Amino acid sequence: PNTLQSFLVPAIYKLNSPHDSSRKKVLEILAHINKRIKPHISIQLPIEQIIEQYLDPESSVLLKNINVIYLEMGFTRAPLELKIKLAPSLITGISSRPSPHQEMFLHLFLSVIE
Repeated sequence: PNTLQSFLVPAIYKLNSPHDSSRKKVLEILAHINKRIKPHISIQLPIEQIIEQYLDPESSVLLKNINVIYLEMGFTRAPLELKIKLAPSLITGISSRPSPHQEMFLHLFLSVIE
C-alpha cells in the first residue's frame, strides 16, 4: 500500500490527543496532504478505514469532522465496487449523527444508487 493508505487514518486519529500542540501539528500535516491530493483525483483514500474511525465511539467531534472531509473527498474517487460495498455503512445509524453529517452521508449513499 502507498504511504497515504498507511498513514492518513492514524494521523487523523492523533486529533484525539489531549495536547493542543499535537492537534495543531496534525492539522498542519493534513493541510499539506490536502494541497498534494486535491488536484489529483486519481489518488485513492482509505475510505473504509475512515468510515470505521468515524463510527468509533471514542472519536472526538473534531476527529469526526475531519473524517467527514476525507470521506467525502475519497468517496467520489473510489471505484464503484467499493462504493457499493460501503454504502450500507453510510446510512446505518444515520439518525444519531449530526445533521450536516447526515446530509453528506445520505448524499454519498444516493450517489451510489443513482
